[in-house]
Amino acid sequence: MFQNNVSRTGDVYASLITNVMNEYFARMTALKALGVLVGHCRDCEGLNIPGATESAVGYGNPLSTIMLVGQSLCTQCMDTGVPFTRGSGDQIDLTCKKTGTFRSDLFITNVLHCHPTGNRKSKKEEIESCRSFLLSEIKIVRPYLLIALGADAKKAIFSGKIPFEGLPAANTNKDLPADMKLMWMYHPAYYLYKGDMKGMENWSNKLADFINQFLVKPFDRRDL
Repeated sequence: MFQNNVSRTGDVYASLITNVMNEYFARMTALKALGVLVGHCRDCEGLNIPGATESAVGYGNPLSTIMLVGQSLCTQCMDTGVPFTRGSGDQIDLTCKKTGTFRSDLFITNVLHCHPTGNRKSKKEEIESCRSFLLSEIKIVRPYLLIALGADAKKAIFSGKIPFEGLPAANTNKDLPADMKLMWMYHPAYYLYKGDMKGMENWSNKLADFINQFLVKPFDRRDL
């Protein structure tokens, strides 16, 4: 009897591992295919020019239960192909360290996947043109909590009434999975540009709380 129970338990774990790994590779394949589409996009004049206004898709764990959505690629992000490289990204790294996690445990992307010349503000039509790519990323990763960082991301993610900053809310955007929680926070650059390190620390502590609350290990995801 004991050996039979052990055998059944082993079979269950083996099946779970297989399912999670298959899902991981399926999502990675989908994201790579999406990256090819983004790389070939020429819908916006002057954008997606190699070495000048180049593009990159999101970075991180495709099974993550938390997704961060920022504004657009900065110069350093364009060079590395990784959103939130240095600068604001350092604040995300420091925040993850507080929770015993890494940025690679999250999934991080932008509403505009290209690098606007001179780090200028993204144009409304550019964000709208890139919307299908962002929605595809969200539907591939299917996070429990989607956090919009900054005004552009907030406008792109929310539909209807926008909740107060830092408060998870039920999804009212029909383009997103219904059971997903949505939240917005100020972009870390908001505090860095002002030199408001107290505000930056409060932001980091708040994000750390949500990582502790919503980040679930892939093998514990209830929807895989």
